[in-house]
Amino acid sequence: MEKAKSTLKRKLIIAGIALLVIQLGLMGCMAILVGGQMMFFMPTAEVGIIEEYKLVGEATKVNWAEMLIYDTVRYENDFTEADPKETVYNFLIIEFERREKEYYCVEKDEKGNCIKEEYKWVTVEKSILHGKEKILGKLKQLGYENLDFYSTMEKYNQLNNDESLIIVFSGKDLEDLMDDFTPEQIEWANMLIEENFIFEMYGYVFDLPEHIPVAGGKFAWPTPTLHNVTSPYGWRTHPVTGERKFHYGVDIAGPNAMGQPIISVADGIVFQVNYTNNAAGYNVRIKHIDEDGNEWQSRYCHMSHIGVKAGQQVKQGDVIGAVGNTGRSTGPHLHFELKFCGQLVDPYPYINRKGVRE
Repeated sequence: MEKAKSTLKRKLIIAGIALLVIQLGLMGCMAILVGGQMMFFMPTAEVGIIEEYKLVGEATKVNWAEMLIYDTVRYENDFTEADPKETVYNFLIIEFERREKEYYCVEKDEKGNCIKEEYKWVTVEKSILHGKEKILGKLKQLGYENLDFYSTMEKYNQLNNDESLIIVFSGKDLEDLMDDFTPEQIEWANMLIEENFIFEMYGYVFDLPEHIPVAGGKFAWPTPTLHNVTSPYGWRTHPVTGERKFHYGVDIAGPNAMGQPIISVADGIVFQVNYTNNAAGYNVRIKHIDEDGNEWQSRYCHMSHIGVKAGQQVKQGDVIGAVGNTGRSTGPHLHFELKFCGQLVDPYPYINRKGVRE
């Protein structure tokens, strides 16, 4: 009799545990026991505050998903104290450069008097602003104070329209801020990053096909629905910084570019997936081996959505994500790069450019 009771008790316990697991699954939560405490991996933030993270991220070029992961972990999934407008200052970096005109004579008359002057911009102040105190302090120095978050960002953008100022928004990566985390918190954050839970739960969702048939050739055009080349490979004036720099890829855009599909230009294996705040934004690298055994690499930057994982095999035409505006970008577009045996090359001679408008 006692044995039967013991067996029944074990069955009830197992059934109870199974029911709990099912309930947690229905709630969209995953949990782990760490140090005797239950830590929920999946964020419980309401949709309203998620939209605020996205708005703040858009205003500052900081990755909203990384801000959300940071707050999920440090607030232990309790968002009652979370404020994206405060969190962003932990990530936000503003490169501030003030310039003045330096005039010089280019033509003189017979008496040596200058009759024609030209000028060049000379940097007189350059600083990196990080943290709320420095960011607001710079505006106060310029005569602007007592501004709320969006007014602060708006003022910096207005100042950036002045030729004498160059203001570039960028951000620290989440990894930079994890130094203060405990080992358990680091493990939690890494799991959220690696498994892409945040983006799958709260990211922009685009109705993308799995595969788009493409014309033959070594490499296909990476955006089947977009063909406007806005910046080719080679020297150019950078659209954000205004500096003359070499452009190591091809920028592709077009009407309604946001969310348009990006395909793998050839058969290969995804060897790097980055959700970062750096200049490239969300980006993917794919390795290809040609018929002669040479290694090629293709890179896709500024994506709004990534649909592949590192180690995944892809075929030419497989949709790997969507066009976006992440990283240092002035609007939705794809920055596409191609390497041959480790050396960056001009993609034009190697990709099928049918329908391309330059």
